[in-house]
Amino acid sequence: MAFTAYTHSNTFPVCLGTTGIGSSLYGVLYDVTLTQAYNATTAAFEPFNASNYTASKYCALTWVETGATGIYTMTMPAGIPTGYYWLDMRRRVGASPAQSDPSQLAELWAVVWDGTQVVDGLAIEAPMKRGRAFPSFPFTMNSASDHLSAFAGAVTGLISRDGGAPVALTNTPSLVSASEGIYKIDFTASEMDATSVVVIFSGTGADDNRFLFTVQQ
Repeated sequence: MAFTAYTHSNTFPVCLGTTGIGSSLYGVLYDVTLTQAYNATTAAFEPFNASNYTASKYCALTWVETGATGIYTMTMPAGIPTGYYWLDMRRRVGASPAQSDPSQLAELWAVVWDGTQVVDGLAIEAPMKRGRAFPSFPFTMNSASDHLSAFAGAVTGLISRDGGAPVALTNTPSLVSASEGIYKIDFTASEMDATSVVVIFSGTGADDNRFLFTVQQ
């Protein structure tokens, strides 16, 4: 399982541990359904077109190394509307980008974008299967007062399937550990009947916790 967290920035840092490869790295931004890619030439999302991938129109998002640290950062393009997205990081092997170029990430990064910055969220490779209930999904909640202390109050959840409008989860999250702010939730089979799922947990006095994941077909 691979995790990547983001908080309140318009940049995406990643430590690869290898220096001097920034010129061969590129990012590809997809919509939440993974059927549309961001075309840097038109500054808009469009149905995925293989020819535009090799023409670098999807691969113009660049990564800049900090000194010689092996840490690379990509800045979100201006004008991206509020929403949920997926980000891939690739390393070009040949003269032009190719769909076979190796990904530098263990899993696609989930992007929860508010129009100016990435807000709290996680990218998760989860063993969820389409149309099957998934019990006891664990998550944590932090207090909004300092964004670090455990939250132990009432929590509710919303779910968006395949880019649809968020609706209330069927089940209510239950508190597992008050001292650590750990909760769990049972997802129903109908809630897992999707390709991409966004789940948002919230509580009065708590920071929202958002999860985006792909469901195994």
